[in-house]
Amino acid sequence: MKYKIVILLILLTSAISCGIPDKEVVIITYKKTFLNRLDAHIFFPNNNQSDTLRSVFIFFHGGGWGRGEPEWEYGICRHFASKGMVAMSIEYRLANRLLGITPVDLIKDAKSSVRWVRENSEELSIDTNMIVVGGFSAGGHLAACTGIIDKFYEQDENLRISSIPNATILWSACVNPVEKDSWFEKILGNEAKMEDCSPVHNLKTNVPPTIIFHGESDSTVKIETIYEFTKIMQEFGNKCELNVYKGQQHKPWTENWKDVYNKIEIFLEELGYIESENE
Repeated sequence: MKYKIVILLILLTSAISCGIPDKEVVIITYKKTFLNRLDAHIFFPNNNQSDTLRSVFIFFHGGGWGRGEPEWEYGICRHFASKGMVAMSIEYRLANRLLGITPVDLIKDAKSSVRWVRENSEELSIDTNMIVVGGFSAGGHLAACTGIIDKFYEQDENLRISSIPNATILWSACVNPVEKDSWFEKILGNEAKMEDCSPVHNLKTNVPPTIIFHGESDSTVKIETIYEFTKIMQEFGNKCELNVYKGQQHKPWTENWKDVYNKIEIFLEELGYIESENE
């Protein structure tokens, strides 16, 4: 553990002292599994100072739980690093029946990444009360799970450190895999009940403030599941803002991505996680 912290400090000190350009990424391992290591791809703001605590933007890529890579989300991470946040695109295990990797392992990885950020907040210059987790599609499912699902975590981690974020961003997110199709059931196998992996089936009070972006014409994740999620969230008294885009499919978001970025910025400004450019 001491060796890990020393290496982390060396990497971060070097990155901060050199004034990392917006387009440069620092890659640090946040977790080791029986199969490989999992990395956080980190973008620091240009004016990053080691004595200034920042909000953090953690994002999970999509890919149907079985494919994808952190590089897919470099664009959104660069953008929010430019707004003064520490932004991270997180690598997680990909579901593979032959290797025995299921969505339960992915949920554990997502929680591990949040816990790792909190555990290393001093070295990362992060305010632990300003942790934002987001994701696209299957990555949005993982993001929702960090703030909603109580089950599924690594027993060897320090469970006294919370893996629950302070805010959540869901973009084309699967919030009800039970209703999605047979694919999730296939890759889950007998590892757990589908309902136990479903954010909408586990909603409660005190879920982190959430903003959702979804296409009305999404045929991959039906808009009806998003309406249901939003309704139940609000019935529990949770802050949940839904933005629906007419004619928008699951992807690509060629015409609407700029509006999504703008609305995320407003959401984060209202929470006090980034400064308004009008101030």
